Amino acid sequence: MTMSARIFIFGSLAASAACQFGPPSDVPPDGSIARPITVAVEVGTGGGRVTSSVGGIDCGAVCATSLDEGTEVTFTAGAPAGSSFVGWRGDAAACGAAATCTRSVGATALTVGARFAADHTAAWLAHIGGVDRELGVRVVSDGTGATFVAVTHWGPASFADLTFPHVAASELVLARLSPAGDLLWSRAIAGGGVQDAADLAVDPITGELIVFGSYGAATELGGPTPLSLPSGDTKDYFLARYAAATGALIWQRGIHVSDVDDTDPAGLAVAPNGDLLIAGGFNTSIELGPTPLTTGGDTQAFLARLAADDGQVVWQQRLGGFGSGLVVTDVATDRFGEVYLAGSFLGPCQLGGATMNPTGGSDAVVARLAAVDGRLIWQRPIGGRGADLASAVAVDVNGNVIVAVSYTVDAGVVDFAGQPVPGAGTGVEALIGSLTQINGFRWATRLGGSGADRAYALEILDDGTLAAAGAFTSPTLAIGDDTLTNGGLSDLYVARLAPDTGVPSWAAGGRGTGDDLMTSLASVRNLLVIGAQFQTQLAVGGAVVTSRGASDALVVAIPLAPP
Repeated sequence: MTMSARIFIFGSLAASAACQFGPPSDVPPDGSIARPITVAVEVGTGGGRVTSSVGGIDCGAVCATSLDEGTEVTFTAGAPAGSSFVGWRGDAAACGAAATCTRSVGATALTVGARFAADHTAAWLAHIGGVDRELGVRVVSDGTGATFVAVTHWGPASFADLTFPHVAASELVLARLSPAGDLLWSRAIAGGGVQDAADLAVDPITGELIVFGSYGAATELGGPTPLSLPSGDTKDYFLARYAAATGALIWQRGIHVSDVDDTDPAGLAVAPNGDLLIAGGFNTSIELGPTPLTTGGDTQAFLARLAADDGQVVWQQRLGGFGSGLVVTDVATDRFGEVYLAGSFLGPCQLGGATMNPTGGSDAVVARLAAVDGRLIWQRPIGGRGADLASAVAVDVNGNVIVAVSYTVDAGVVDFAGQPVPGAGTGVEALIGSLTQINGFRWATRLGGSGADRAYALEILDDGTLAAAGAFTSPTLAIGDDTLTNGGLSDLYVARLAPDTGVPSWAAGGRGTGDDLMTSLASVRNLLVIGAQFQTQLAVGGAVVTSRGASDALVVAIPLAPP
């Protein structure tokens, strides 16, 4: 891999060759001023070309010409089969991942960059690391192809050419990366205690970033007033909304949770009108609205719909019941704004319908609730005689529900919507399954080997195919026609599945020597963005990165071939 230090923040994954047009005159006969234009094309291990509407640009390396000041020029990026255009850079960065980019020649030189990559290889990667730990990597993409990132760090951490200092127990970094992987902005969130992002979401109307997490004392989220804690507290929850283009704070809200709970917020989703759905756990009380939710000192879950403009409660629900041990891990919405939950429960569990009782140590659960008030529409326990957990839920444009489950194999089969799913190993295996919008069985796909293999994240791509990601400790993990080999304690995997059958069409691994974990997925068009944490060295998508401390964070973008 040849590194380039031209204009690239994260470094090039490809070598660049040079091709030069003949030098034009600086002062044409008509007296107008010609300005130089340079186009730098990165093709990675794949291919691609950039052409221009005027000026004769047509190359797959570095090309230059000159055009009169004020001339409007349209650049077009094209990739051959097996490669994908990822995004524009330099003076064209504002065009994002669009195939064409129009710019006017100004008073200074115009520098345009274009990044391509071979399908199924790393188009770019962002490494966030320091001497201690970087954990909890969250990613979400917007409609332009940009990616928002959140990382918790437990010591000084470097990100691109920036260093974020260590202030308290841990701090949070928020950032926005262009479709080509360049850093657009970053923000440090720091205060007393622990700062952490449980989930990220993007408002589909405005493109703004919403962050749901937990904070310690006197936490600076970007506004003039830090969030404070009630006397005696060490941690509360927060919601914050940020401008997409600049990262400026639009509003912030602290949510008081009685300090004996110290559970965590879990899921965040945005309804079609911009309202927010949040879910998580609490043990005693939580103040989402004027009337606190209380549990009597037992672990239960909350679900709430909050207004888009200020985060105030529209409705709230307490879920689980005493002794349920209900844990909510994820929340999603469909195009009508109805709400879907994923999680697990340990005892008799009440979501608003018939009481569910676990068949083993714990059962997974997925449920659908009404948009207007959070009333239960249907629920589906998923489990066997062991410990089972649903870690992620997603809903496609047709209302079909996809759920990621980790289940205990040596306790026997797991029941998924009336279908018994066996296992091949002796530990934990991953199950990706689908239900109809009225709670009927569609399909179930097992991903597992002889060790402990788990599913953590789901993403529905623009073409309707599914991406599932997790971690495996099995020596080998067979997913469809691909077999992944473990290089350490725990390695990463990501798989692409057919939406109607769940049959895997492609899989890849992140192979390292330590204990590595896939934490989140995002996508736009055919670009899949993976958030992960790793301990020593990790090879993913043809790129290799080495940790700077106990564990580091990594965001990597991989273009996928058409299904």
